[in-house]
Amino acid sequence: MGKVILIFTLLLGLTNCGLDTRARKPSPYIVAGGSPLLPKKEIKGCTHPDAINYDNSVQIEDGSCDFNFCGRVNFENTDFDILAIVEAYKKELQDAGIDYIGKTVDDFQCGRALGCNLDTKYTKNYQQDHLENGTCIIQYCGQAGFENSDVGFTSVVDAYLLELQNKSITFSGMVDNNFMCGKKYGCNNQYADNYEAGSIENGTCNFEKKCLNANYENYDQTYKMYVDMYLADLQANNITFTGSIKDNGDVAGICGKMLGCNEQVADNYMAGTKENGKCNFTYCGQAGYENYNASKHADVTQYLNDLINNNINYTGNLDQNNNCGLKLGCNNQYATNYLAGSKENGTCNFQYCGMQNYENYDAQTSQYVQDYLNDLTNNNITYAGTKDNNYNCGGQILTQNFTQMSDNKLDVILVLDNSGSMGQGNEYQNVKNNLDLFIDEFVQEDIDFNISVISSVEDNNTSADYFGRPHANSQYLTKSYYTNSPNAFFQKFEDAIDDLDTLAGGKETSYDAVYKYLYDYDNATYVRPNASLGVLFFSDESDQSKLLGSNIQSYINYFKTKYDKVQLNCLVNKNFDIGGKYYVNTQYGQTTSYKNEYKSRYKNGCESTGGIYEEIIDNSFYQKLQNFGVKAAGIIKTFKLANPAVPGKIDVYVNNVKVTNWTYDAANQSIVFDQAPQFQDMIKVVYVKQ
Repeated sequence: MGKVILIFTLLLGLTNCGLDTRARKPSPYIVAGGSPLLPKKEIKGCTHPDAINYDNSVQIEDGSCDFNFCGRVNFENTDFDILAIVEAYKKELQDAGIDYIGKTVDDFQCGRALGCNLDTKYTKNYQQDHLENGTCIIQYCGQAGFENSDVGFTSVVDAYLLELQNKSITFSGMVDNNFMCGKKYGCNNQYADNYEAGSIENGTCNFEKKCLNANYENYDQTYKMYVDMYLADLQANNITFTGSIKDNGDVAGICGKMLGCNEQVADNYMAGTKENGKCNFTYCGQAGYENYNASKHADVTQYLNDLINNNINYTGNLDQNNNCGLKLGCNNQYATNYLAGSKENGTCNFQYCGMQNYENYDAQTSQYVQDYLNDLTNNNITYAGTKDNNYNCGGQILTQNFTQMSDNKLDVILVLDNSGSMGQGNEYQNVKNNLDLFIDEFVQEDIDFNISVISSVEDNNTSADYFGRPHANSQYLTKSYYTNSPNAFFQKFEDAIDDLDTLAGGKETSYDAVYKYLYDYDNATYVRPNASLGVLFFSDESDQSKLLGSNIQSYINYFKTKYDKVQLNCLVNKNFDIGGKYYVNTQYGQTTSYKNEYKSRYKNGCESTGGIYEEIIDNSFYQKLQNFGVKAAGIIKTFKLANPAVPGKIDVYVNNVKVTNWTYDAANQSIVFDQAPQFQDMIKVVYVKQ
């Protein structure tokens, strides 16, 4: 009985052979240890009910079961349950030591593969012809305002998920809507209120934090410049501006007061505004016109000065020529600034010669000017012009009167330097050799002359001391003596010079000698009234007169008090005279010393009296001595003017009769007659001052 039960059990096990975990039991023929219990009657075959060759009559499993199913993952007909059963069956065979000899087809009628069937450019795992199973991986930028944003694609994703939901398909894929969005779009201007560093400019900047209205006091010109540059950049890059700019006045108290003209006298005055230098003024601000508004002009001037003090540029309109009327000015046609049609204001300027003693004296204009000034007085107009009545007058017309006080008489003082140097240089001998040349001119002019010879050397220890004292032979040196005996005259002349001798030592004091002569011997018989004085200096050194000092004019003035006409002539060593040099003796011989107080004494005296100033040391001595005679003889026919005259503008009258027998010596500013006027003749010279 027990054996029968066992066999039954085994048969039952074969009937349910296989790995079906749902209701099946292991085969009764497979026992622990893997050793099969074979019945006596063996019916071998496939005992697994899920096999396609299952045979319920088979008693013994021989591993020959065939299976046809879809065991591939993610296919339409995938049967993961049968796959597990088949694998369990094969494992049991292996454990029982039975080789699997059947055939397994695990891709049997799988149908379409499962996968992502959403075909878009953002789907990363799209598989063509697959059956949708909710596994799509979608990566895109669904964020608005980013560089790669595709917000519109969000609707595609939403439709996909809704479709899965309607088909009861669980979504197991991925949706990344932040994928590679790139930079964010926004305001990339650092001066904007909503500046976003690193963003891509999209024209959304807002400018509200500073005043952009030029009509307000807090206007930020620099900030406005940056805003304008920003807008220009947007336009250049075809970007539409969608931000905001607050430039319409006082935004949140930023702009402050409105700018405008705050000057009450202006045409465009705006109360309460802050001054911006744009005031307009229309009035007559021209001081030279009849409707000149002085009060308003003062206000405008103050306004403009206030702008300068506050560094505000004036950009308004200043019309100071409005309704000015007639221009004020000079309405006198004789004035230099005559303005036809003007209203007289006393500002005429006149240039004319109103000086009667001048060449171009204009009597007619002088009268017109006086009439004009009288009219101003009668009309209570103050004269504010200029009157130049010295204009173009030419030279001053001067009249100088002389009386011929010299009765053709000439007293000559011959002042000789008889120092040793004069003898060494032959100058002394030259004087004696050329006396005839000196006298000839006196004789030819029929001049009544006296000549006195004196020495200029003081303290020369000579027994014949003629310093400042006339030589005894001087009494013979007269015109009458010459007429009676010319030879005797020249012999006396030479004897007088020889008697002076030339000795070393002493000082050359020519001016002191003449002074001594005139002072001590004023009553000498040959010094005559009504005679002209001619002084002739001969020296090769500087004058060292101790009474003179540097005032040469004081001596000349003294001479003029004694004589009507005085003329000094010099034949001297110019180098010593101009340089202030003179010789002194030392134990080593002659040397040269310099004394500034001795400079130019001869030059100043001779030139100031119209005389000759010549060099004594050269080879033309004879000619110069002749010139001395000519010059000295001309004293009585020479009349020196007080001022230099314009050559060609001189008229000379003798006893009120105009004469022409004269010449003008411009160098000495003197009138020189061809023949000397007679004693007591009245000479009048009318000339133009140079």
